[in-house]
Amino acid sequence: HITIRRATIEDAEFLANGFLTAMWIEEKAQFKLLPLCKQLAEMDDTLYSWRNACIAQYDGEDAGVLISYDGANYREAAALTFGKLRDMGGEDFTGMEAEAKAGEWYVDTLAVVPHLRRKGIATALLNHAKSLATECPSTKRTTLYVDPMHPNAVDLYTKAGFQPAGEAHLFGQTFMKMETENL
Repeated sequence: HITIRRATIEDAEFLANGFLTAMWIEEKAQFKLLPLCKQLAEMDDTLYSWRNACIAQYDGEDAGVLISYDGANYREAAALTFGKLRDMGGEDFTGMEAEAKAGEWYVDTLAVVPHLRRKGIATALLNHAKSLATECPSTKRTTLYVDPMHPNAVDLYTKAGFQPAGEAHLFGQTFMKMETENL
């Protein structure tokens, strides 16, 4: 039922919707932010670029988004992404603490279309991220951040082998860092 493919630039709007869903942005704000996030997804070298993304399909329907990348590239891509976001009228996150660093494969975005949740899609995307991490010789662990106020998400990551590894203040709130060693 589940297949995973590399994203293309034509997937930019689906990726943008996935990013906004993963950030728990309310629907009214999503509508306003969608064009801006779509532009970021269409670019080649932003954090949310289609080049960093995969799409899960369930019975041929686009069902989920994974955006992940080598943390060694984070600082440069974050400066570009958050600078463009600020310049396009979005919030200024240019001074935010780094989400990823060298040695980490970073799961930036994981989202599943609401009507297709609880079908194993998120787990398949997490397993795919861990597979991508093992293909990147410079990464030793796979990391992500989760809002601890979403216990279902914490449970999903724990079942996928991620363990708590600290916290960080990102995008104006505190997130729990979770990680797993690359095998």
